[in-house]
Amino acid sequence: MDDFVRIANFGSLMPTNEVTVEFWLKVETVQNQVAFALEPNQDTNRFLAHMPFADGRVYWDFGNWNAGGNGGGRLSYTPPVATTNAWHHWTFVASQSANAMCIYRNGMLETNKTGSQVFTPGAYDLLLGGLSTFCTGGQMDEFRIWNVARSAAEIQDGMRHPLTGAEPGLVAYWKFDEGAGTTAADATGHGQTATPSNGTAWASSAVPLFTPLVSTLAASGVGLDGTNGHATLNGRVNPNGLPTSAWFEWGATTSYGQTTAVTNLGSGVTPLDWSAELSDLTPEVRYHYRVVATNSAGLTAGADETFVPTQWGSALALDGVDDYVRVPDGIWFSNAFTIEAWVYARSYQSWARVLDFGNGAPADNVVLALSEGTTGRPCFLVFHGTDVNAQMITAPELLSLNQWVHLAVTLTNDTATLYVAGVGVVTDTVWAPNPVLRTNNYLGRSNWADPYADALLDDVRLWNVARSPAEIQEGMLHPLTGAEPGLVAYWKFDEGAGTTAADATGHGQTASLSNGTAWVPSGVTIEPLSGASLEARWTAGEIGREYLFGYSVSLSADGNTALVGTATDGVYVFVRSGIYWCQQARLTGADSNFGRSVSLSGDGNTALVHGDVVYVFVRTGNDWSQQAKLPVSGVSACLSGDGNTALLGEGMFYAYVCVRNGTNWSQQATLTRDNPAVLLFGCSVALSGDGNYYIVPVKRERIRSPAYPPRLRSLSSDGPPAPH
Repeated sequence: MDDFVRIANFGSLMPTNEVTVEFWLKVETVQNQVAFALEPNQDTNRFLAHMPFADGRVYWDFGNWNAGGNGGGRLSYTPPVATTNAWHHWTFVASQSANAMCIYRNGMLETNKTGSQVFTPGAYDLLLGGLSTFCTGGQMDEFRIWNVARSAAEIQDGMRHPLTGAEPGLVAYWKFDEGAGTTAADATGHGQTATPSNGTAWASSAVPLFTPLVSTLAASGVGLDGTNGHATLNGRVNPNGLPTSAWFEWGATTSYGQTTAVTNLGSGVTPLDWSAELSDLTPEVRYHYRVVATNSAGLTAGADETFVPTQWGSALALDGVDDYVRVPDGIWFSNAFTIEAWVYARSYQSWARVLDFGNGAPADNVVLALSEGTTGRPCFLVFHGTDVNAQMITAPELLSLNQWVHLAVTLTNDTATLYVAGVGVVTDTVWAPNPVLRTNNYLGRSNWADPYADALLDDVRLWNVARSPAEIQEGMLHPLTGAEPGLVAYWKFDEGAGTTAADATGHGQTASLSNGTAWVPSGVTIEPLSGASLEARWTAGEIGREYLFGYSVSLSADGNTALVGTATDGVYVFVRSGIYWCQQARLTGADSNFGRSVSLSGDGNTALVHGDVVYVFVRTGNDWSQQAKLPVSGVSACLSGDGNTALLGEGMFYAYVCVRNGTNWSQQATLTRDNPAVLLFGCSVALSGDGNYYIVPVKRERIRSPAYPPRLRSLSSDGPPAPH
């Protein structure tokens, strides 16, 4: 009706050439109303915003709003969605240096124009929430005025946490946290005290500002100590400017039932990683856990994650300098056999070996090499006696570096086939090895003076039969018992320590590790759907990133581009050429949650990466670049098939629809829960290919939250039209 807030004599502090105004607003209706203005209101020297006016438009006036041409001091537009009965963050910018005026909603630029006016300071009062009888019905919070033109990144970074008041360029800042009384303090210390008028009331605020931002991260250090399990729970919490405490809930079900010790994480505004150790866990039991954080603004729980205490396998790390494995003497090969191994090549060392069994150089050698010379193409060779001319087959494509790949070769009836990732890539004539005793039998080392293998090695199998393609594809995905017919040696390399590796067949072919060959955790086995075959294994290829690699994944419609997130600070792009996969790019962002949710467009040329905000990357040729940064925090993201619509889940109360026009992104809609008892709205989201249908699941549970800090509330006005 007639409520507003007055800041007397503010006109002398008014910015002149550069100005930014920021605040949160929840209006009740579309009507003739003023969000802020100076009194007296002068057409040639105005500082005012109507939002939304009776015509549904938002108006931003600075200086001479009615000046002719595009240089006038007015910018107006109709928001793409209704802005009533929900909190929105508004930012109004006018800049002489940029010669522009801009309006941002929820951190996203929604309209702008070329041209701006200047303001002349003078004897003016600043009114918030109304002008004369043209008052806004609703609630207002966190009102800030700057004498600089804030950038989009600065707006996005500051809109969801409190300021200290000492930030450069901040002229006035009313937090409205008093909760009672007849004044509201200026947090900058500049003394611009605000005075509520006509019974303006205080109310609890529900601005989505200061509750902690949390992410439950993958557990690390999961394993067994004898008969007891152990794990390290990992989480990330942004206190959002208020003193915050956090803990983990954990247990054998999603009811959890147990908690870790409460940790004080301070009151910063940057994400903090922290951990809690668990021990004495029951082996082979799936445990659930999530991070929980609370401050005076409320309580936030992260998404549920799980782990199973079990004994992970290990692999051998060959350093490319002098590490290798020696295998006992034996004939080993005849006119039918199969060699299999999982390899993780880190470089294309010239003629570096997976396997070289023989009696010298050359002397009846059977060779499986990671690279023919330095070409990077795996190859298989058989030498007869001391003849330097071997018969050889070579793969047509490069072996992918820094990822696990299964290699196999079969030979029968003088015909050999080389398999990469379970697929036969080349078949040609190769004579059968001579059935002689071989005494120089190596893994990772050559009988010549070739470089040693710079690679990881796991699960080496030798057979005295030529395995079929189906047997290779099926068997490569699963551990064997060791008793399979035709299996003559099988080194799992699961010991994890020591200088020997057992032969799992029971034939006693114990392998010896030489020159400090190291043990490392093995690559993760991919279990395919029934009837499918494993095409590739990928890892981050960087020490320290492995345990979150694969936290989120997405695949293009043609299956030739894959996006793999780490939920830390990198997202990997893999592309397929024929049957081979290789890493094309690593996408990075400025925040530490980068990659917790990823999505690809159907053609694979647009990537959506969720972190503390959402990043959009586009591919041109083989190069990736950042196209936009959408200021939405949350936990889930999905892209339509054409890449022009994005659905972003905040994870608690909201989901956001953003659309692309050319290269520009804007928010089209805000989706909200229809029942206040519903939590975890938007923890996961899905879009149809055309972007016209969506799924946003919810979870209903009791709301646990202390009272929100009190905020200022302005009531509605029924007055005549405002000056306009």
